[in-house]
Amino acid sequence: WGDARRTQVMNLNFSSKDDDAEPIEEKQLLIYYTNLGNLYTQESTTLLRTRRGTKGSKIKLAQNEVVEEVISDSNLGTLLAFTNKGQMYHISTSELPVNSKINIEQLFELSNEKITALTTVEKNNSNQYYTFITKQGMIKKTSAAEYNSRRGKSIKAINLKDDDEVVSVLFTNEENIGILTNNGNFVIIETNDIAPVGRATQGIRAIKFSLDDFVIDSKAIKKDDKFV
Repeated sequence: WGDARRTQVMNLNFSSKDDDAEPIEEKQLLIYYTNLGNLYTQESTTLLRTRRGTKGSKIKLAQNEVVEEVISDSNLGTLLAFTNKGQMYHISTSELPVNSKINIEQLFELSNEKITALTTVEKNNSNQYYTFITKQGMIKKTSAAEYNSRRGKSIKAINLKDDDEVVSVLFTNEENIGILTNNGNFVIIETNDIAPVGRATQGIRAIKFSLDDFVIDSKAIKKDDKFV
């Protein structure tokens, strides 16, 4: 009974199928991603609660470096990184160094690629689809379950034409998608009319534009959103 109690208090995880694997104590993490491609991970349990109006703790950033995204998950999760070249890389959050900065290229063998979206499997349990928007105006909706692969370090997330690249990866259910182009054109796509397709597919045309125009951003629009 004493051993069982200590296991519960420490919140150990024995889910591994390997008999020789050591248990991992579950910890809550905050994962920061910056514009310079750096990941900084810290345990949220080590943060002290402070009063309103105080500064709180600070991450040491380089000159002109800013945080672009913050993800909350445990050290038992899986981090997914999608690139503009249509690849998805994944790594266990337990492999991320805590309280130190690491460039994402040290984790993944990127080949002239840049990260367009980061998420974790646990964070998107409530989302049915991963929706991809490309620079040339293509849209692809695929079941989120197809990206739970653990084979190798990377998989193909979407097929792209030679002159195309991924602009956005949105984690959705049946929300509409707003798409913005470089020339200021904007269109809203009803995604419930788009049939989900397999992972290594191209998708369909979402928006038509002139030859000098291209997609620069997109956003999921919820039913109760009044403004974009």
